[in-house]
Amino acid sequence: MVLSSLSSSDFKKYFTTNSTLSALHGEFLLKGPLSQGGIMVLHQPNLFEVYITKKHEKKCMEKGLAFYSDQEKFNIYFKKFKKYVSRAHKKIIPKYKIIPKHINKKELDEDIDFIAKLWKYYGLAEFMFTDLAYTKGPIKAKKNTYLTNKFKFKAREVMNAYFFKNGVIDNILNYCSQHFLKENDAHYLYKDELLDLFDGKEPDQNILNERKKAHGSLVIEGNLQRLSSFQSLALSQRLTFTQKTEIQGIPISPGKVRGRAIIAPMLNDHESIAEINKKMKKGDILIAESTSPDIMMLCEKASAIVAEQGGLLSHAAIISRELKIPGIVQATFATRIFKDHDLIEVDAYKGTIRKIG
Repeated sequence: MVLSSLSSSDFKKYFTTNSTLSALHGEFLLKGPLSQGGIMVLHQPNLFEVYITKKHEKKCMEKGLAFYSDQEKFNIYFKKFKKYVSRAHKKIIPKYKIIPKHINKKELDEDIDFIAKLWKYYGLAEFMFTDLAYTKGPIKAKKNTYLTNKFKFKAREVMNAYFFKNGVIDNILNYCSQHFLKENDAHYLYKDELLDLFDGKEPDQNILNERKKAHGSLVIEGNLQRLSSFQSLALSQRLTFTQKTEIQGIPISPGKVRGRAIIAPMLNDHESIAEINKKMKKGDILIAESTSPDIMMLCEKASAIVAEQGGLLSHAAIISRELKIPGIVQATFATRIFKDHDLIEVDAYKGTIRKIG
């Protein structure tokens, strides 16, 4: 694979978060069903980006249509998904509510594998698997995608417990850093490297130092490739376009409004969400990476919702319809292009968002 040949025309942004996420976070995504989407994750300090290839997104749509139309396969999946969420609440989340006092290698191996399974189930509930089944599938496919997306809100509670600061993943990695390394170096290690720590194998410090600058991984046609800091930074710069005053998304709730923008990037702590809530006024336009029950107080103040993520059954889509306000999803880089208090117009008939002042 020639990385220099990759361009923005090959990729579609899946999501970004303004947080320094661990190598383990990226590894979970790369090994889940989203890997069928030709997924790429790029890590930088205070920035975590995930892209899928446009070519493989179409394949995921077709696979999702077949999957949600097969009632037997869906029933097995849905039963396992619900069982997983229940076990996560009982087994893993309480165990890692704080940094544990002791973990052995076998235990860590099993717990990481269990945590990773969330993305196995959650990935199949994402728009690249559900949207075609919902719009073009038989009645049972529409029903199955709806049930999955409704349950996904409950599964999001588990994801947040894993993902948020001082959550499950952080506490596992903090344990490894405290017992085997220095500072927070375990956050830059993949699963096999974490397990090596228990056998006295320390990571190459030069590799760690490079990963602290930037690193990434890419899966296309089933082949995984680790990216250097230089490659990761170059790809991030090549795929990011923020010099625009108007962008196009997918309308999911009709209407047209003008108002002041409030930006809500994907965050992994409740304190940052509370700060956004303080500065947001009733009637402002919410421009978010994605919406979820955690930011409902922002959605309820909004005169329109614009989300970079999501599909026809996403939280942003459902909430904007319920609130009867204009809504647009897949508005790529909206949280970077627009700034707090920009005067913007949201046209959810055409799917456009533009700066007007």
